[in-house]
Amino acid sequence: MSKLEPQIFNLLGEEDSSFSLEELSAKLQEITGVLSDKVLFRVKKLISVHKLEIINGKVKIPRQKKVISRKIEFSKLSTKLKRKSDTRECLHPNKDECDKKIIKAHSIQNNKILNKISEDGDIIQINNCGAELVGRGKATTFKGFCSKHDSALFLPIEQIDFEPKNEEQCFLYAYRSIAKEIMAKKSVISEMKEFIKIKGNNYPSINNLIMGNEVGLNDLGKIKEKLDHCLINSKFGGIKTKLVILDRDYSVAVSSCFYPVYDFKGKMINNLEDYKSIPQPMIFTIFPQNGKTYILLSYLSNDSKMEEFTKQMSEFSDAEVNTVVNNLIVLYCENFVLSPKKWSAMSEQEKKEMTKLFNECPGLPLPQDLTKKRNFDLFI
Repeated sequence: MSKLEPQIFNLLGEEDSSFSLEELSAKLQEITGVLSDKVLFRVKKLISVHKLEIINGKVKIPRQKKVISRKIEFSKLSTKLKRKSDTRECLHPNKDECDKKIIKAHSIQNNKILNKISEDGDIIQINNCGAELVGRGKATTFKGFCSKHDSALFLPIEQIDFEPKNEEQCFLYAYRSIAKEIMAKKSVISEMKEFIKIKGNNYPSINNLIMGNEVGLNDLGKIKEKLDHCLINSKFGGIKTKLVILDRDYSVAVSSCFYPVYDFKGKMINNLEDYKSIPQPMIFTIFPQNGKTYILLSYLSNDSKMEEFTKQMSEFSDAEVNTVVNNLIVLYCENFVLSPKKWSAMSEQEKKEMTKLFNECPGLPLPQDLTKKRNFDLFI
């Protein structure tokens, strides 16, 4: 979230709020200390992105957007927890070679991808506060590698265009998604333990959240051990990838992994309630390049269930595949971005359905959830 965005919604969220554009900019300058010309530019941009209303010269939040301001307090607490926990480490298997400087690594390439879909250096991320305008330097980052290993390990995908038959590139996209998910779970565990320190241990749901993430972290650790062995021995065939290429740049990027519960025929392929079994992930990467959009569905080479999942997708028409991918992103993925221009072009109804589905995703999406045509479409 930008420095100004929560302040704007805090000010405008009050029932009796009434500010002209100039008054709002002056108030924000007073609160944040940001220079007036930068505040005015940013306010105008946020008004455009969030489609705020200007009625009789006064900036207003449409009624359906008031919910955002009510989530600001949660965002503040979340920021405090992140600051206190500050989970960081290098996940490269050769830790003895680390330079000890843990960096904010981008799970989606900054210069190669985010730069192309950003406007004035900003992109749109969807989270529990709705759509947020985020600087590309901060977007999709995680503290999971030291500077040395982040630069050397991912050089083949950072500086070289993607080649559909390049096993190493497909492997590295998948490896980075797994690393990002591991650090995300470690962060949740650390932050929730900080929450208990601040608020007390009177929240059973928090303890359940910690336990669930610890189980998931253990499962991912075993998967990463296999990938580490492949990495050290340059056996990049340890990851298989189903590739879908769309003939347009749709200004969407994803780096995520998730656990499909059912295949498209209704057969259970991951029983997430069975803690004794290790669920198998689908590793999901999307990025634009040279006027096309590349969709990578990756999985462990010995995973017959995910292979069958992608095989069933291959039997769909192009339009049906687009619908499935559209649903996979919003139902399963937390780490995705799109261009501000694309977001602004969506209707309020489309935005509302998309953010609602993202925040109220069913715990176990059924096959019909993945093939259902929605009012929003990220691939038009």
